[in-house]
Amino acid sequence: MRTQLCAALACLAIASAQAKAEDAGSAREVIDRAMEAAGGRQALARYKQPFRQEFKNKQLVGSLTGESKTRVTTWLPDKLRAETTQPGANRPAVGIVFDGKQGLARGVSGSAGQWKVNDRPMGPEEIAGW
Repeated sequence: MRTQLCAALACLAIASAQAKAEDAGSAREVIDRAMEAAGGRQALARYKQPFRQEFKNKQLVGSLTGESKTRVTTWLPDKLRAETTQPGANRPAVGIVFDGKQGLARGVSGSAGQWKVNDRPMGPEEIAGW
């Protein structure tokens, strides 16, 4: 239960940080407060197991129209992988990987059978948001 609570707090802190990407200082404060509430960085360091959550979404953007599934994996305190797939669409997953210092974003373009995967490094502003 405590592991899930700590992981949930970390996920909330990451979501808050993303929502306030333009204010990196404030986002860092939110993360620091969440980590402090969970017992500090040392307390979170003992949780080596990743925390995984899955969500079902209804997307209405571009080629992701319809239902999709997002899986978020968090390694406390600062690593994250989020990927979104569209079941039954034979389409590669899109998402991000972030290791605390650098990140990689994956996008997909094209149509069925001719998908083109676009991996690109995240810029400093995106990294500050995560």
